Amino acid sequence: VIAEITKIVSEKSLEMAVLKRVPAGTEELNRKALEEGFKLGKKN
Repeated sequence: VIAEITKIVSEKSLEMAVLKRVPAGTEELNRKALEEGFKLGKKN
């Protein structure tokens, strides 16, 4: 949400950083959570 509102970090950069740090097998779940956060940020 904060990344979407502030625009300090691009959506793609944040996605790449998150996916490098999450446990194997949880990438898709975390990608979906990140997408939901960006959607919430766009509403505000």
